[in-house]
Amino acid sequence: MTQTNATTGAIIVYLMSNGHVPHRHNTTGIFDPTTKRWRTIASSSKGVGDILVCLKGGRYLEIEVKTGKDRLSPQQYLRQETLRRAGGFYLVVKSFDDFLTQFSLLPK
Repeated sequence: MTQTNATTGAIIVYLMSNGHVPHRHNTTGIFDPTTKRWRTIASSSKGVGDILVCLKGGRYLEIEVKTGKDRLSPQQYLRQETLRRAGGFYLVVKSFDDFLTQFSLLPK
């Protein structure tokens, strides 16, 4: 299991165990064995976080997990800004501990 997958899984377990409703949003292309090609995701999904969350109380959060040398794409920066303008939250986290720190700073 990669560090990104382990971090994503730990975040989801934490959120579920604390009464939030997370959803793992897979944005990776899918390999089609028939055509032997990767099918890319719909362009409307570009920039969407790895984890979509309905927080207790109805607030909206997206979490993008970036480990190692991973960086946000231009679409992710745009998504982050769009959500913030709409009143939602978009966290970019490097580890589970980083998530806990940033999550604790969200307005209650």
